[in-house]
Amino acid sequence: MVDEVEDLRRQLREARDAAEATAHTKEAFLANMSHELRTPLTVVIGAAELLLETEHTPEQHESLEAIRRSGKLLLGLISDILDYSKIGSGKLELVAKHFDLWSALREVVDAFSSGARDKGISLELQVEGDVPRWVRADPLRIKQILMNLLSNAVRHTSEGGIRVVASTDQADESSARVRIVVEDTGSGISREVLPQLFQPFTQGKRSGPGGTGLGLAICKNLAQLMGGDLGVSSTRGVGSQFWFSLNVQLTRQSAVMRAISAPPPLDPELPPARILVAEDNVFTQVLMRRTLESMGHTVDVVGRGDEALKLTKKREYDAILLDCQMPVMDGYETARRIRQRDESTPIIAVTANAVVGDRDKCLAASMNDYVSKPFSIHDVRRVLAKWLGPTPVSEAPPSAPRATSDSHVDLERFRDVTASTRPEFAHELVAIFCLDMDHRLQELAASHARSNATEVHRLAHTIKGASANIGARRMSELAMALQEADATGEAARELIAQLGQELDRVRTVLSSEVDPTGS
Repeated sequence: MVDEVEDLRRQLREARDAAEATAHTKEAFLANMSHELRTPLTVVIGAAELLLETEHTPEQHESLEAIRRSGKLLLGLISDILDYSKIGSGKLELVAKHFDLWSALREVVDAFSSGARDKGISLELQVEGDVPRWVRADPLRIKQILMNLLSNAVRHTSEGGIRVVASTDQADESSARVRIVVEDTGSGISREVLPQLFQPFTQGKRSGPGGTGLGLAICKNLAQLMGGDLGVSSTRGVGSQFWFSLNVQLTRQSAVMRAISAPPPLDPELPPARILVAEDNVFTQVLMRRTLESMGHTVDVVGRGDEALKLTKKREYDAILLDCQMPVMDGYETARRIRQRDESTPIIAVTANAVVGDRDKCLAASMNDYVSKPFSIHDVRRVLAKWLGPTPVSEAPPSAPRATSDSHVDLERFRDVTASTRPEFAHELVAIFCLDMDHRLQELAASHARSNATEVHRLAHTIKGASANIGARRMSELAMALQEADATGEAARELIAQLGQELDRVRTVLSSEVDPTGS
């Protein structure tokens, strides 16, 4: 009996060793195959892309595109198999980084915009105001999941459109659970196919031609690795709704934004109100939210006019503040559309162009009033009291010119801006401004390199307003000059370089202001 037990143990050890050896062999084979296949494929794809840049006939272009697309497809199949193998063996590791979640989502959606446009369908992104912007997670894997879902949605939608919605399920001081939904009006999926959709090596209606059938299975596993999940609801002939969730850690910038929004004391002059702010500049968003919440109001903030329009259909607001210059849908068009079904809610323009013609343009768009950038707490309180207070208030006389402590930076302006914030957040507001401007200047340089005049002027307008708000006078002047310059010429390139130098100066001056000891 003892001999039989020992013999059984020996057989089990041998079986275990054999299984481990097989697994190691499989892993080594896959790694070697990956290297051996990826190297020539990279050469093939690269050569095709280089040839596409040369002169050739339409027939040659079609053949080269076929080579490039097929090479990319084959590379994707290899990646799918390797990813699934790593997940199955527990070898796939997430690489957490600090990054801008909003920009990551926008980058993926923008990558599919031309494909959607070619099919005549709409593609839009909606990021709810409670979604943290600066987070720590694995951006590559988040993009991988969203790209897979969007690829399927574009492929299977021939009319109507696709909408990507990001929201927050739950959050605390250090983390948040983000939920991302991809809705389409495509062909839909039958009830019989749904249970098989996330099974590996199963090609359902949502798989691409020649696919491995691993895409959705991998995405589900990736979502689970990030502490979330992936699911779907669909109706045949109506459309599908794929969603995935994940846990993210809040970085210091996001934690500050949450802390800044803590309920402050009520402003005794105004009843508490629910206010919607549409503003595409992140620094101005923080500043406007803090200013309004310091008066006791509840605030929703979005970055685009179309997002504001959607929120007004879901909720009632006591007042709406609209930045006049926003991407996709500007403040004027947003106001006109809101007025088609809401004639009474006060709509207040927030504009950096405080001239008579601009005021007339705001009124022509059915806006009630306007606040000029750079705005002060008094400016915002005055205009809200005018429209929300128990009785109309008189126009306040213009404030006296502020003293300038530096020829480039108006420190009195900065002190006025931060007067309503708790002292510990002045430093964080400077950090957020500088980080956002770094990002904007990178986008500006890239847009100039692509000769994208529209984007150069839009970014210059954004920088002008944000800089004026914080007191960076010279930066605002340079941005205004860029707005008026030939956006693709040498003068614009020089102005962009000067903006970078000026941001360094602003960073130094304001950092010294909030932390004189340099600690």
